[in-house]
Amino acid sequence: MIARWFWREWRSPSLLIVWLALSLAVACVLALGSISDRMEKGLSQQSREFMAGDRTLRSSREVPGAWIDEARRLGLTVGEQLSFATMTFSGDTPQLADVKAVDDTYPLYGQLQTQPPGLKPHAGTVLLAPRLMALLNLKTGDTIDVGDATLRIAGEVIQEPDAGFNPFQMAPRLMMNTADVAKTGAVQPGSRVSWRYKYAGTPQQLADYEKWLLPKLGPEHRWIGLEQDDSALGKSLERSQQFLLLSALLTLLLAVAAVAVAMSHYCRSRYDLVAILKTLGAGRAQLRKLIVGQWLMLLALAVVAGGAMGVGLEHILLLMLKPVLPAALAGGERLAVAVGDRRDGGDFPAGRAASLLDCCWRRCRCGCCARMSSPTSGR
Repeated sequence: MIARWFWREWRSPSLLIVWLALSLAVACVLALGSISDRMEKGLSQQSREFMAGDRTLRSSREVPGAWIDEARRLGLTVGEQLSFATMTFSGDTPQLADVKAVDDTYPLYGQLQTQPPGLKPHAGTVLLAPRLMALLNLKTGDTIDVGDATLRIAGEVIQEPDAGFNPFQMAPRLMMNTADVAKTGAVQPGSRVSWRYKYAGTPQQLADYEKWLLPKLGPEHRWIGLEQDDSALGKSLERSQQFLLLSALLTLLLAVAAVAVAMSHYCRSRYDLVAILKTLGAGRAQLRKLIVGQWLMLLALAVVAGGAMGVGLEHILLLMLKPVLPAALAGGERLAVAVGDRRDGGDFPAGRAASLLDCCWRRCRCGCCARMSSPTSGR
């Protein structure tokens, strides 16, 4: 009886409009939610490459070895960097250089651009910025004196993934291996040296390590992540994520409004029919069974049709956004990303809507708390 009732109502334009509104709502939430996920992953991936790691621990002194051992015990990959300024010599010609000593794991993310390509600062060799080579009139294969050590020039360093922008860095770059730092004698007690430890791993490994590490940090330490970064990169990433969440939420609200208007029109057009059924002896339970069954069948059809339309719409949007998305995110696994990860509440499609609402609610709460705690909020 429910099927016959549904088929009879299906031929009415009012129910078709409701079905179309539901299908479009499912398609829009599915497609735009998936695109937002891809864009956020792309931003996070590129930001991670700019940092050359998932997290960075900056310190004015060398950290205890137990900290590094604990990170490796948890499965994290750790890279060590030292930065200091020292004089370099080519014969009798001196030149101040900004030295960056890295280990063999550098870079954890991103690409170190060198000339010739594919070089790394191995023990006994250095990479020089083109400006430093020009100032000292050196070429690849020559030697350069760095403090008490004489090292061979393996090539030029063109671009570092985590170079950033520092207008006060006047000296040209010299990149060497951490194994050669002690030979130079440039790092002495009282020297101005900055240590950076780069970490790479899964979110769970990083969370476990943060929980262990943060209580041990002192004023000379700074723990930097994509979310905790106060730099222009971190703020830009946060604003981009907020924009993507708000755009997806706006799409969801517009879809809900369209469905509500269509359903309201349909229900008003069925007042007389329900009244006639009651006069013919239909009880409340029978009417509830017919109406609920009809809406469940309509919702099932809308989910199937909307899912198909959503995958197609996502494919079209991916073609349009392909130039700005990384290849790994603009390519395959479209349906898997669209459906979402069940562990993150991204089930198709209701979990997607719930996930968007939850993320936006947390963002709004964080923004309100930040404004209330700001010392200038009451001015």
